[in-house]
Amino acid sequence: MTVNALISLFNGRNGFLDHTLTVTETKAGQTIYPVQTVLEDGATVTLLAEGILKIEPAKPPTLQLILSAGIHGDETAPIELCDSMVTRLLSGEFTAGSRALVIFGNPSAMRQQTRYVDQNLNRLFGRAHVPTADERCLEKRRAAELEQQVRRFVLENLPLFHYDLHTALRDSQREKFALYPYVPLPQQDGHTQAKELPSTQAGILLASDVTTVLHHHKPQNTFSSWTANAFAAESFTLELGKVHPFGQNDLSRISRLGRTLTELLQGKLPCEAKPGQLEQFRVVHEVIKTSKDFVLNIEDNVANFTAYPEGTQIWRDAGTEYRVKHSAEFIVFPNRHVPVGERVGLLLANLTDPG
Repeated sequence: MTVNALISLFNGRNGFLDHTLTVTETKAGQTIYPVQTVLEDGATVTLLAEGILKIEPAKPPTLQLILSAGIHGDETAPIELCDSMVTRLLSGEFTAGSRALVIFGNPSAMRQQTRYVDQNLNRLFGRAHVPTADERCLEKRRAAELEQQVRRFVLENLPLFHYDLHTALRDSQREKFALYPYVPLPQQDGHTQAKELPSTQAGILLASDVTTVLHHHKPQNTFSSWTANAFAAESFTLELGKVHPFGQNDLSRISRLGRTLTELLQGKLPCEAKPGQLEQFRVVHEVIKTSKDFVLNIEDNVANFTAYPEGTQIWRDAGTEYRVKHSAEFIVFPNRHVPVGERVGLLLANLTDPG
């Protein structure tokens, strides 16, 4: 790709991330979407909207891919990883073989280096966004825009993979782990069964140095759960370490993921693997803040995947409580400071040692 084409695509900025982080105050400097360029290999790259980039390979693809980062604006390592892959693609370092949508989820929060501006974007997918009493909520408008762009992008006749990349505020006893959305599959007896992790995705996770999988117990309003249930995508939320400011990430810690995602962008799949090669957990209890008097008996600085033995009281409120029912249950995403009615955390059982 020529320098002139790069400048044209990103309105004179240094790349995808620089363009997304730049606030243009003058009308003359604003980008008019869409902006499109054709690479030397014949691939078409289109900047569809702020933080949304579409890649169409020159040859007919066998795979379509959604890579999203920055759904929470302070989770910068995956953002930098995606920006690096886009830059390498545009510079001709590798050739696109898959259709791809690369998304920086919450540009306003990214610019402010904060998790979100008005509401948690990763709780707003699959809901009606506007018009409502909250139509001024920035994240509701962004969720509606992202859903619209994904609907326009997805083709029915191609496999769809979606990897929504995150980092966490707290330490974790498993640095990298995947959250696999719950997708109910109808059975002959009228009941439903959760979709199982396929060997293709087990191979992708292992190649990416992600060896732990958390299976959700019901559909969520997260980006990955929405794409999994709306489009039958193989979708994951990938947790990839801790939050750091832009420029302070050690991307070598997620270099294997970067290599695997680059191969997927090229249209290459790693070797399949048996799901049993992964450490797998399932959600056994979702902790909800039921009132202002709710008490969580977990320290604020506890690491994800900390284990609690059977009988431990996890929370109590107005005469009710929850105690660990398995030989051990593991906490992830504990946060006592959420509003009433929101999720405080998840308790997991280890599927390889159910207790």
